[in-house]
Amino acid sequence: MSSSSFAEHDPHAIIECKRVAVGDADLCREYVVNGIDRFRDGKYSGRHTTAFMASYVLAGTFDAVVHGINSYLVGQRRPGERLESSTLINEPWCRESKHARLASGPIALYHAFLSFASHLRC
Repeated sequence: MSSSSFAEHDPHAIIECKRVAVGDADLCREYVVNGIDRFRDGKYSGRHTTAFMASYVLAGTFDAVVHGINSYLVGQRRPGERLESSTLINEPWCRESKHARLASGPIALYHAFLSFASHLRC
């Protein structure tokens, strides 16, 4: 069954996972282009108004990573699509954003930033 055949009320959710790190512009771009934009373009959750992203923070703080993502969005002339503090969970690792879509109504994304930087060993 394709994702477009699910109705709005179906009890499933799409969660896209991405790696992010302060100072890594490629991971920041991937977060937006192959993360946020897949929801924005309707590739994921095309019939839903809410979806989720889990972000594995490899280096840096939550605030610094979010600043990098927001800077990328502003640089792409998308300033209205900022990651803001969550209205649902008042924690530094949780953010939300809203994005317009052409084929359907807007989508709200809830972002969870999970820190793994202190646990990595090479």
